[in-house]
Amino acid sequence: MAYGFGTWDANGVDNNTGLVKINALGVITIDATSNYNQSFSLPSGYSLDYLFQPSGDRSGNGRKRLYTSGSSMIVIQVSSSDYSAGTFPNVPGNILVFVR
Repeated sequence: MAYGFGTWDANGVDNNTGLVKINALGVITIDATSNYNQSFSLPSGYSLDYLFQPSGDRSGNGRKRLYTSGSSMIVIQVSSSDYSAGTFPNVPGNILVFVR
C-alpha cells in the first residue's frame, strides 16, 4: 500500500518531486531597512533562488522587495502600500541563497 499524495501535470504525467535537494550558496543577514545587492557564481544551466526567514520586529511602515536577477540577490525598499509578490514588511532577517 502506498502512502502520501500524487500530483500530475496537464498531460497526466506524475510531477510529485517529494523533497527537493538544494545547493546552498550562502546566507545573507539583513537589517530592517537597508538595500542589498550581492552577486554569486552560478554553475552553467542553474538559476538563483532564495528563502527569507524574518528574525525580528518591524521597523517603521515601509516594505522591502527581495528578488533575484541573473546571478544577483537584490533587496530594495518599496512603498508601504506595495503588497505584490516578493515583498515583505521591513523586518531584519536571513536570506538563504541557493541554486536550482
